[in-house]
Amino acid sequence: MKKLLSLLLVLVMVFTLVACSTTNAPETTPSTEPSVEATDAPTDAASVGASFTVVVTDVDGTETTFQYTSDAESVGAALLAEGLIAGDPSDYGLYVTTVNG
Repeated sequence: MKKLLSLLLVLVMVFTLVACSTTNAPETTPSTEPSVEATDAPTDAASVGASFTVVVTDVDGTETTFQYTSDAESVGAALLAEGLIAGDPSDYGLYVTTVNG
């Protein structure tokens, strides 16, 4: 009787471990939001501040490249000043609501 109960307990533990270890990855769907990719650009000796390139990809796949040089404290502040992005302030920083119109 003890062997049967021990075997049953081991089987329950194995099934519990198997059930807990499998993860269900969420299905990926194409994004309906534009994506933004920022990359470093080489700096010019005559330029002041940081230079960077921003590539905006619209939902239809159209890519638009913007190149900026700015003395702003952050990329977000520079893009906001240039009018490329718009958003609302939040506890975690700027919540971007609009990119490239």
